[in-house]
Amino acid sequence: MSNVCIVYSSTHHGNTEKVLYKIKEKYPETVLIKAVDFNPDDFKRYDTVGFASGIFYFKFAKPVDTLFEQALASGVQKLFFIYTAGAVNAGFEKTLRKRTEQNGKICLGIFGCKGFDTFGPLKLIGGLNKGRPNENDFKNAIDFFEKNIINA
Repeated sequence: MSNVCIVYSSTHHGNTEKVLYKIKEKYPETVLIKAVDFNPDDFKRYDTVGFASGIFYFKFAKPVDTLFEQALASGVQKLFFIYTAGAVNAGFEKTLRKRTEQNGKICLGIFGCKGFDTFGPLKLIGGLNKGRPNENDFKNAIDFFEKNIINA
């Protein structure tokens, strides 16, 4: 496995962090760094960088989105993405892949799964996707990581 780091933000219910910790359980050499603690100069330390966050208005959390933009101008070539959301969104994924590849980077893949969501008016009805991410989501995330990052 090459030197892999995942830069992330997980604020709402910790959905994204739960997924990442399951990946790290299986692959302890994977470096997880909260976006607020990541120094963009460190991009040069990693062969592969992942970005992970919940989705807010069809975007990653602001700190992750900012670092993604900086990665596009950095020397890191291989990127991948993990996200949790109220609904998995193929349009978001297509835009993310296109943006990555237009900047001459390699998109190793995108994994998205549902996460418990009580944003805005959803709070009034008790939220969406209770119990998510779940064991099946964790298994799918690990499978994605093995296939697209470890064995790439």
